[in-house]
Amino acid sequence: MAKDKKTGVAKGGVGKGAAPKRGMSSFMWFCKAKRAELKKERPELTFGEMGKVLGEMWKDLPEAKKAPYVKQAEDDKKRYMKEKAAYGS
Repeated sequence: MAKDKKTGVAKGGVGKGAAPKRGMSSFMWFCKAKRAELKKERPELTFGEMGKVLGEMWKDLPEAKKAPYVKQAEDDKKRYMKEKAAYGS
């Protein structure tokens, strides 16, 4: 893998033995689930506008409907912690 001449830090894609990806937040799980649906309903939205709309949708969502996404985030955090522990050893 090539290194940056100034910093000496490797740059480029993910190599063998890369650290595990961090867990996604409940909001990110929500966005992943709703983005395609929103894009179909309102195809004129830009990426930034879509983020704003998704943020408003999340803010207005009752706690009971946020629960599945919170559960996914908790499960993903457990996965990350397990992979991180295995990576560090």
